[in-house]
Order: sequence, then C-alpha cells, then structure tokens
Amino acid sequence: MYTLNSSEHAFFSENGYLSISNAVDDAALTELRSLCRQFMQNRGIDERTLSGEKEGELPLVWIRCSNQELEQFARTSAIFGWARRWASELLQVDESSLRPKLRIFYKRPFSESAVEWHQDEAFYQKFSGERLEGYRSLNCWVALDDAAPESGTLKYIPGSHRDGLVEHDVIPTTVFEPLLEGESREDDEQAGITLRTTNLDEKRAIYASVPRGGINIHHCRTLHASDANTCASPRGAFVVIFRQEGGAAEQKGA
Repeated sequence: MYTLNSSEHAFFSENGYLSISNAVDDAALTELRSLCRQFMQNRGIDERTLSGEKEGELPLVWIRCSNQELEQFARTSAIFGWARRWASELLQVDESSLRPKLRIFYKRPFSESAVEWHQDEAFYQKFSGERLEGYRSLNCWVALDDAAPESGTLKYIPGSHRDGLVEHDVIPTTVFEPLLEGESREDDEQAGITLRTTNLDEKRAIYASVPRGGINIHHCRTLHASDANTCASPRGAFVVIFRQEGGAAEQKGA
C-alpha cells in the first residue's frame, strides 16, 4: 500500500489537495481499467461511446456505481483500502465511520466538457436543505489516462478548504449518464444539475497534472474545477469518495 509521508500530510493540511504521481502500478491500473470496462458494459457503453462516435455531442460520461459494484471493487482492488486509509488519516476520523461511493468520469475528445468551480460539500448542503453538522469527505481521483490541462485535469484553489463554504448557484448541465436496469435518474438528486461559484480568485488556481496511474486527493471544501478536453482521446477518471456525517472528530485544516 502507498503510505503517505509527513510532508504529504502537511501539504494536504495547508493546501486542501494532494497529487501523487505513479501511485498505482501498471498491474493495478490494468485491473482497474478492466473493472471500469465491466461497469460500462453493464450499462451498454462501448469504446465508440467514449470516443464520441455515439450518443450525439454529449461531452461527459458520468457513471454512479451501484452498491453491488462498490462491493466488488472493495473486494477485488487494493486501491479501495488505500483510499480509505488516506481518508481516515487526512480527515482525522476513524475508518469505520467513513461511507464510500464510486464514480467514473470520461471526458470525450474535443468536447466542451468543462466542470465549473465548486466545493463538494456544497452539493450535500444544497440538496439536504440544511447544513450537515460534522460533515467531512475526501475525494480520491485516480487518473485512467494522462491528465494535463489540455485534457481537462483537475485544478484547485490552494488553501480554500480553510475558508469555509461559499455561495453556489445551481445551473443545468448536460452529461451522458447511462443507467443500470431498474435505475432512474430520480434515484440521484444531483442528476442533471451542477453547482458553480464565482466567489474566488482564479489567478490562484493550480493545475494538478498527473500521469495515468496518478492520484489527486482533495478535501470536500477545496474549490476545484476542470477545463474541457481538447485532446484527440478520452480522459478517464475513477473516483472513490469517503464521507462522514455527524460525529465530533476535528476536521483537519478546516
């Protein structure tokens, strides 16, 4: 397992994000890619969809994995254990209190696939209708392909996780969200919309470029966004989210 060192802990505490190059070796990345293909096949997605040859001009393929797929990932991939340990260490909470979710994102080539500036925690506040006391989460973003500014990698506002929540506007978004049999978009209250904030100094933004197999980690209050993919191939990311609601544990850096 990749072990975070004291310098990485300090960097995350100060900046609210952390980039780790080559955290996932080739064998583990191959297994992860195979798992992603299986999850996509469960929804009838093929390589032509990801390359932009099918499903019109929709720029972003967004998959929310089912509980069964989550269980399979947790059972078969060491990455799950890594991410859970990192979340426990960086958020300073007990592993057993963390609840996981999985997402898969593919930005199609030459598409308007930008994601607006936002904080992850703002989604949970917005859709719950109230402030969730004790809420904290960590997003572990695994690059399935080289992630650079031109392919739409993540960009962060360093230290923004220490400034509290900012106001967000709800805006419509267009994504291709394939569903499993029996699912509906009503099952996810975030489907079809996103949040955007303009309350930031974008000159402070840092691009978090990582090669395939690299990982970006960020705090739920860290302001982040990503640009469109202007490259000729899709850019994929496998995302593991660990969150805790309630509890009295101190939130590191908050």
